[in-house]
Amino acid sequence: MTTMNSKFENKEGIVFVDDYPLAKSILDSENFQVPDLYGFLSRLEEATDISLEHLKLNIWCSPFFLEGERQQEIRKLYFKYINNTTLKLWKPFIDQAIESVVKTIPENVPFDVVTAIGEKIFTRIARPMLGVFPKNEALFDEKAMTLQRLVEPMLSIKKLQAIDRDLFELMAQLHGTETAIELEGMPTHSLLTALVENEKIPIDEAYALVTTLYAAMAPLAQTVVNLVEYIYVNKITNENELQEIVEKQIQNFVAPNFIHRVVKRGCVIGEMRFSKGDTILIDIRGTVSKAGGQQHLSFGHGLHFCLGAALSKMVMKKVVTEITKKIEVAEIIVSELDLANSIAMAHKQLIVKKAQIDE
Repeated sequence: MTTMNSKFENKEGIVFVDDYPLAKSILDSENFQVPDLYGFLSRLEEATDISLEHLKLNIWCSPFFLEGERQQEIRKLYFKYINNTTLKLWKPFIDQAIESVVKTIPENVPFDVVTAIGEKIFTRIARPMLGVFPKNEALFDEKAMTLQRLVEPMLSIKKLQAIDRDLFELMAQLHGTETAIELEGMPTHSLLTALVENEKIPIDEAYALVTTLYAAMAPLAQTVVNLVEYIYVNKITNENELQEIVEKQIQNFVAPNFIHRVVKRGCVIGEMRFSKGDTILIDIRGTVSKAGGQQHLSFGHGLHFCLGAALSKMVMKKVVTEITKKIEVAEIIVSELDLANSIAMAHKQLIVKKAQIDE
């Protein structure tokens, strides 16, 4: 069991798991499933007089909250346009975006890594790749970042209604933008443009899919900030070590706190008994392999392995190179976590300044 500080601890029906072999067994077992959020919302609508149509649309068009044919169709569609081959085409654009962001950070005065690096890198990469060019970028980004709460268990009706309203506003911000913008250096059309022009997907479903993917990519911004802090706190400057931490130490700075599963059929794994309907929260940072810490679940596992894993690694490897080239060693002035965010290790602010290297 875990010692993770969470508002979900000691709540009936919620079980924390922080042991890697047990966690992997859970993720491999057919006795556990991702929460049937679409079914839950449908039943909630039937039992009340509320409408959650925009939330249901986003769930229906999401590769994260469903299991079965629909989810596989969406994942295949995503990988048709964002895969290893297309990422190679996008790499020069991504590298240039990261270089330009790092170039603008001040070298001799303190700066906030959250706003100066994490958020800028995320938006400059995710926006053109997905085709998310809203009419009000600041409003869109503010609301999209908060959609992480959708994976939080036991959301109240009030919170679900608030998310539904946010999704309506987010998709409205994209109306008419699907073919409007091509940034210099983009090697291909955005995903939104491809969905509308090539796949003939209904426009609202296309908006819903890219909105959900954009929100799902938001932890990349948070992970980049955590990564920068990890580098500077541990005073890592060797290029080989910097590249290795993205693969070998990611569980120490990855943003998401847990992987969420529900017990479909009661079962026993090892000495643990799980009851039907229980909610399982797998502590990502806690699930370090007994075999030397070389295995982790930072990008999920199996059917639900993170769609953006390859992109995230590409971004992080470039970030560690560029940030340490600009500022090799930094002093942490303020490190403030967002304690209201129970599903991600996210900073409210991370203020750093260049430190003198001892001769």
